[in-house]
Amino acid sequence: MAESHSPSDTGSSVKAGYKQEVGVNRRKLLERTATVWMLLQLFVYSCRLMVTGLEGASLIAAACLITTAAVLLLSRRGFSARILSKVLLLSITLPIMALSYYYDGIHSPFLILIVFIPVAAFMLVSRPAGWVATAIVCTYFVVLGLLDLRGYPWPIHDLDTQQLSIATTASFVLVMCCISGIGWYYSRMYDAFYFSMKRSNQELKRTAQYKSQFLSNMSHEFRTPLNSIIGFSRRLERNLREKLDERDINGLQAILRNGENMQVLVDDVLDMAKIEAGEVSAKLEQVDVSKTVRQVVTNFKDKAQEKGLTLGLELGQSCCQFRYKTDAEKLSQVLTNLLSNAVKYTDDGSIVLSLGEKSDRPGIYVISVTDTGRGICEQDIGSLFNQFSRSKTVERSNIVGSGLGLALTNELVKLLHGKITVDSDMGKGTTFSVYLPV
Repeated sequence: MAESHSPSDTGSSVKAGYKQEVGVNRRKLLERTATVWMLLQLFVYSCRLMVTGLEGASLIAAACLITTAAVLLLSRRGFSARILSKVLLLSITLPIMALSYYYDGIHSPFLILIVFIPVAAFMLVSRPAGWVATAIVCTYFVVLGLLDLRGYPWPIHDLDTQQLSIATTASFVLVMCCISGIGWYYSRMYDAFYFSMKRSNQELKRTAQYKSQFLSNMSHEFRTPLNSIIGFSRRLERNLREKLDERDINGLQAILRNGENMQVLVDDVLDMAKIEAGEVSAKLEQVDVSKTVRQVVTNFKDKAQEKGLTLGLELGQSCCQFRYKTDAEKLSQVLTNLLSNAVKYTDDGSIVLSLGEKSDRPGIYVISVTDTGRGICEQDIGSLFNQFSRSKTVERSNIVGSGLGLALTNELVKLLHGKITVDSDMGKGTTFSVYLPV
């Protein structure tokens, strides 16, 4: 049995757009990080050469500097930002770990710089990479701590008290600048994203207002000629039935039938436009729901009999005089839409409208419309309540419909603070259930 699921097409498109935006920002961040890291390496490397001469030259430092320059160049050429981010992260990690190891290990003034490594991994690569980098850094700290507990002889360089103080201060200042820069970057990106979303929302609201106004105007323009077509068709059919031959009568009936179908479509479009514009609200008052249900069933008796269908009504023992705070007009419209669909898509068998209290959840009342019609295939159920959406099996048939009825029904149920679900078996029938919480 197929059950309804909420559609996710919109969510998927938003997620794809988000990933694309993140990719663009990540490449910008990669290039800026590579530039800052290269300048920092040049500064440190130059200072080291000035103090120690060529003896202070380091192959690791030189290799990392060249790697950083290559990353920056390849990023400008459009190479994969994810791969380049990993390479840049490696070129940052190795020198910092080597520097902290050679300068007094766990007591090194440069050890604080390692904090930047997981932060860079989160920013430049991904969340999983950030957690991996965090695990590596924590393991490195633990190893250094264990080695220090065992009295490991660190390869301490000769740093006097003044140099040690300068190195420690510089390390803390550098880390704070990096963290502040990260905070500034993401704060700026958030502000840009927020104002972009705000502008988009304002444009969407204006577009929705224009659409609603257009639909409202066009619906009113359609209604005037439709009323004339329907009214005069009925009058001609009533007054000239005996004077016209069967062919002319069938033509008049076709005009009347199509005019009524068009009128239903216009009414649905107008109602949907009003709901989307926020012009419709539920007028909640104490209503005899059982009376409303009986009236709707009575209205469909003739249509069901014309198709040879059995239309039944089932009321639970607690619902014979059931009063509920709701909007009687909108509830009646919901049930009318559901019964109309049931009659339209059921060729033989029966239709049952039932009202009762949900047995496993006291206080929750359910109105169900069950038919023995052709059913709905599982892949169509997820989009069943979307506007202008129709089942593929229905589209291949000769049944006329706009695809707005269930979408409008769903919106009306939401206004009544309820919920609608659908269960269906192909070839066996369909059940629409409206849940009314008390």
